[in-house]
Parts: sequence; C-alpha cells; structure tokens
Amino acid sequence: MNEETFRHNADSEDAREPSFIDRLKKDVPEHMKVGNIESYEIVAGLLSREELHEYLDVLKEHHYDSFEHSIRDAVLAVDLGFENDISEEELELLGIAGLLHDLGKQKVESDILNKPAKPSEEELAALDDHPRIGFRLLSDPLFENVKNIVVGHHEWQKRPYPREGEDGRDEIERRENVRSQEDRRSRTDRREVDETIQRLTQILAVADIYESLASKRAYKEPLTKDEIEKILRAEFTGDPQYIIQVLRRHGG
Repeated sequence: MNEETFRHNADSEDAREPSFIDRLKKDVPEHMKVGNIESYEIVAGLLSREELHEYLDVLKEHHYDSFEHSIRDAVLAVDLGFENDISEEELELLGIAGLLHDLGKQKVESDILNKPAKPSEEELAALDDHPRIGFRLLSDPLFENVKNIVVGHHEWQKRPYPREGEDGRDEIERRENVRSQEDRRSRTDRREVDETIQRLTQILAVADIYESLASKRAYKEPLTKDEIEKILRAEFTGDPQYIIQVLRRHGG
C-alpha cells in the first residue's frame, strides 16, 4: 500500500470530518492523551481519501457513534504504532484498518447497536459477525492487507470471534488468502507479511477494547482507568506491553 495505490485527495469538497479531528485535538477526551500529534494528522489525511469515502459514508449514515469510535480507534492505534516504531507504510495500513474495522456494523440493525441493555443471544450473534462482514465488504484488492486486520480485531481476547480454530483463524479463509498471494510471494515473504498483520491486528485490538471501555456507550458509562486495566489484563490475549502502552493515553 503506497501513495500510488492510495491517492490523497486533500482538495475533496467533503474532507471526511476534519472538524471532528479538530474537536478531538482541541477538546481531548480523558482517554485520548496521544503521545504524537502526527497521529491526528495521519488519520485526518486518510479521512480525505476518495477510496475510503464509499465505506465511511455508509457507516456514518447507519450509525454515527460507530463512525466516531472508528476515528478515535484509528488515532489511538496509529499513536501506539508510533510508540512501537513501525514503518510509515505500516502506520498508514494501521490507520486505514482502524477507520474501517467496524465497517461490518452497517449490516447490524441500528436498534441493536443503540440498545441500552445487554444484547440477546440472537443480537450478540449478529454483532459478533461484523468483522467477517467487514472482511467480505473489503473485496477490492486494494484492501488485501487491511481486511485481514479488520477480520481479526476481535480475535485477541478471551472469547475470540468471528473465526474459530487455532490462532482464531478460519482455515478456509486462511487458505483462500494464501492462495491469492501464492504466485507473488515466496514462503518467507508470506511469513513476514503474516507476522506484520498479526502485530498490527494486536495493536488495533487493544486500542479497540480500550476505547470501547473508556467511552460512553448506549449501554454504559465510561469506565475508570483502573477498571479498564483490570478488564484488559483479564481479556486481552495479545502482547501485554500493548496494555501498558495504551493505558498511558488515559489521563485519569
């Protein structure tokens, strides 16, 4: 994914909510004490890209809270990426995946998303399928790596979903992804790509859990830093250093 692949459209009339980014920077939520101001600038730039408009517009129209949550997630994930010295290309990939990680929620009824109570088993099943739906919606080859982060962002927790099996990977989808890359990459190259995707998915996963716990939702008030840490240590199954890092973003 590079500048030739994703063309920056800074002159677009619809700059994808720059005012929301500006509000985040000016009126910083207690849990958004980012370490690198460039995290905001990278996400603001991504929000102005035509290639993302068709996806973000639908999510924004269907459930605005999920749209704003996705922007906050993207900023937090990119900021964690800076702290872990990932490359510029990986920062961009992480930012795009952060913006699109809840894309599949456009297929979940808004009544379920806005329900001020615990979802029923049927509703929970619908919610749990949103990463897989997002994966399928991102069918453009442009998003080959993005969609593999999107589908895995709930797989680094004690109750992983939507895929099952070792490492939380559905073998059918895994074989399909490998086949699509087989002619272009050696086995070593694929392993390096898989390791990168796994690392970026863990970063997005911890940012997503953290942001969800720290923000007000239809069914809950924001949790305290201590409450968030307790849940993260009990539920997040990725690298524990990411828990320490994301908690630094909390001002409480």
